[in-house]
Amino acid sequence: MVDIAACLSSLPFESFLTDDEKKLLYLRARAAGLTFCGCAHTAFTCDLVHSLRGLHVEILGMGHLGEQLLLFLLKTRINPLHIKVSTRRPELAVLLLKFS
Repeated sequence: MVDIAACLSSLPFESFLTDDEKKLLYLRARAAGLTFCGCAHTAFTCDLVHSLRGLHVEILGMGHLGEQLLLFLLKTRINPLHIKVSTRRPELAVLLLKFS
């Protein structure tokens, strides 16, 4: 697959950043990696505890990490009835459950 925008300097995300912002560009990949690692650690812990006994999970907040965690947990062996979500905006959790 060929990237047709590779030779155009005005389209890439980085072209609109200042020099100071470009120094911090590595933080985008780091944030994505930390989110992935957080979900992976949670999955491992949930699987470990679930193998020992029934597991009940409560998610506090439906921010970026809470949303990803809920989507992941819905795809695991954990019974959806054992997942509780606490958020200031319950409509977000309801919408997320409808689309998952």
